[in-house]
Amino acid sequence: MSYLISDLAALAGVSARTLRYYDQIGLLHSTGKTGSGYRQYDEEAVLRLQQICFFKQFNLPLKQIGLIMRLPLSERENQLRMHRHLLVDQQRQLTQLITTLDAALQLNQQGDSIMTDEKKFAAFKQTQVTQNAHDFGSEVTEKWGDAALVDANQQYLGLSQKDMADARVIETEMIDKLVLVIDSKNENSEMAHEVVELHRKWLNYFWPSYSTTAHKGLAQLYVSDQRFKNYYRDKSKRNRAAIVLNSLIQRYA
Repeated sequence: MSYLISDLAALAGVSARTLRYYDQIGLLHSTGKTGSGYRQYDEEAVLRLQQICFFKQFNLPLKQIGLIMRLPLSERENQLRMHRHLLVDQQRQLTQLITTLDAALQLNQQGDSIMTDEKKFAAFKQTQVTQNAHDFGSEVTEKWGDAALVDANQQYLGLSQKDMADARVIETEMIDKLVLVIDSKNENSEMAHEVVELHRKWLNYFWPSYSTTAHKGLAQLYVSDQRFKNYYRDKSKRNRAAIVLNSLIQRYA
């Protein structure tokens, strides 16, 4: 079955102008034209448009969608399966958040202690795990395998509130000392060694096991990945924070 551009636009809930733009940028070409010059789309084009609509729902930019749509069908379907897993995780998070919120509202209304302190924050931790997997999961699995990501997630979910608080204190101390090293321009000081040791202690809260190789590998991401650069820049208010931290870890870890 083939569709005129207006019919396909109505079917997919997009504008004909959008379809013409997709054709213009090579994202979705029409597969023919009527005698009157109207674009037509066959079943394969309909399937491609459905996939494009899915990827747009995943908030992917058109440039990235274009790269995905150049892949063979099987690889595009693998991309969709990956995003399905993320959606299932998000669905699970929302269910847990709603359950936690309902319990919290019941607590506020009745004044009963129906939730442990750990349960009060479990849903938020699960949300963070899923967000981390979305943001950094591909890098972790590429470098250290799927098992490393699963183990790290379990480690994080098992942290107590005291563990989380202690980890934040250590990270804050590490950042403060990193700032002193940056400002002193002395990477050979005792303070520089302390920065690396504090970073190692902080990692041990989130990693099931520690290795120097993994520590140095993570530090390399601090200078190659803009997200890490931004994180340490914002934490320290120093533009070179990620670069200096990586340098210290490569020397002293």
